Amino acid sequence: MKKTFIGKISKKKADRFEVIFNDEIFIGRPRGRIQLIDNLYVGDNVEFTIEDSYANIEKILPRKNFFIRPNVANIDKLLIVIAKEPTIDWLLVDKMIINCYANNIEPIICYNKADLVKDEDVEKELSPYAKFMECIKISAIKKENLDALVDVLSEGVTCLAGQSAVGKTTILNSILDLNLRTGGLSEKISRGKHTTRHVEIYKVLDGLVMDTAGFSVFTLINKKPNELKDYYHEFIELQRGCRFSSCLHINEPDCAVIKAYQKGQIDSGRYDRYLKIYEEVKTAYDKKFM
Repeated sequence: MKKTFIGKISKKKADRFEVIFNDEIFIGRPRGRIQLIDNLYVGDNVEFTIEDSYANIEKILPRKNFFIRPNVANIDKLLIVIAKEPTIDWLLVDKMIINCYANNIEPIICYNKADLVKDEDVEKELSPYAKFMECIKISAIKKENLDALVDVLSEGVTCLAGQSAVGKTTILNSILDLNLRTGGLSEKISRGKHTTRHVEIYKVLDGLVMDTAGFSVFTLINKKPNELKDYYHEFIELQRGCRFSSCLHINEPDCAVIKAYQKGQIDSGRYDRYLKIYEEVKTAYDKKFM
């Protein structure tokens, strides 16, 4: 009987897989019931055997969490990379944070290209989030404040996320001395050009980092509309003052969250996006169960 090993899928490109085991990388191929390549996500822990230097992937071990588009699994932290350009999609950021909390993943915001923006402007952008989550600012291209970033990446499994052209690949190039291809902005529409076309894991000290294609679309999977409010830290303390324990903070009377919004005590942008996300989640939920 062949010896079985446990490794992690570190790269998926078309029908090719790489499996990392004890700092060695094996070219992998799925076997048996998992021959359908879509079943395998980067980050999956797998049982495999070795035959002619190939890793025959025999079994996918249970996932603690996963994302779709890109397909990644078993994440400890999500590093949400933003920059002045392309224009920050805060709706996308809020969706990613919600999915993190729903899947027991720590979200961290990384403001890249901070050398192009005044410090006070960066602080203003991050202030609604810095109250409840870690936020760091760096300049990957100038290698400024990278120590703070390496501290984040050096343990657990961190997935890089963000729009194209915010500098995710430049970050990896800077901290790992890689020479990965980077892309800029399309001059006509100020949107990022994809240069990362697959997901790949890199080692940073004792941590693993997933480089992904841009998260231009991010779907909130299987969320119930009445649970959405529970993923907003700024609501949790306030909602004790709501008349109804089931208050959704949308149009209910005597809602403490709405009162705080009207007084400017919570960030208006975050609250307005909450309303948009609620409608999106409710529409998807109603279509599924009606």
